[in-house]
Amino acid sequence: MARPKASSPSKRATKSKAIKKVKDKNAPKKPTTAFFYYVKHRRDQKADQGMKVSEFTKECGALWRELGADEKGKFEKLAVGDRERYQKAMAIYNPGSVPDPNEPVKPKKASTPFILFANAKRPELITDGFSPRDVLSEAGRLWKEMDDDDKEEFTSASADDKKRYEKAMVKYNEEMKGMKKNGAAAAVPVKKPVAKKVESEDDDDDDDEEDDDDMDSDDE
Repeated sequence: MARPKASSPSKRATKSKAIKKVKDKNAPKKPTTAFFYYVKHRRDQKADQGMKVSEFTKECGALWRELGADEKGKFEKLAVGDRERYQKAMAIYNPGSVPDPNEPVKPKKASTPFILFANAKRPELITDGFSPRDVLSEAGRLWKEMDDDDKEEFTSASADDKKRYEKAMVKYNEEMKGMKKNGAAAAVPVKKPVAKKVESEDDDDDDDEEDDDDMDSDDE
C-alpha cells in the first residue's frame, strides 16, 4: 500500500513565518502631508459620516484637486511646520543612545524645483491610482512636459528655499564653532546609521507619508 504524500505547507503558513522587524515606537512621528491635513479637516467636520474610508479618501482627493491655491495654502502651511518638526527630531534621534539636546540641528538642504513640484503633485497622483513607488517617475514625466512659465512657480520657490538654507547654514556653522571653542564638541555623540525597517502591514498610512521624505532625499 502506497504511503500518502505529505502535504506541502500552504502559502499562508509560509508567509506567517516571514520575519518582520518591529516598528520603533520611540522614533519621531512621520510628517503629515497637506492633503492628509485636508482629509483630517473634513473628518473633523463630520463629512465622512456613512462612508467607507476608501470612499471618503477618494472623494477628498477629487475635492482637493479642485481647491484653489489660497484654500490649499493653510493646509500646506501646516505640512511645512510638521515637516520641520520631524526633521529637527530626526536630526537628534539616535536609537539606543541619548542624544545631546545642545547639539545644533543641521539645516535641511534646499529642494530643487522638481522636488517641490513632485511633493505638490503627490496627493493627486496617489488619488489617481499611482503607487507611492511610481509617483516620482510619473511626476518626472509630467515635469518634462511643462514649459518654463509653468515651472516658474517652483523655480522661484526653490530659489527662496536656497536662500533659507544658506542663511541657516551660516548660523549652524557659527554654533558648531562655538561648541568646539568651548570644548563641547567632544560631548557630541557619534550618530549610528539607522537601519531601514520593514513596516508591518497595518502601517500603510505611515508608508504613504514616508514617501515625501524619499522625494526630498533624492535632492540631497
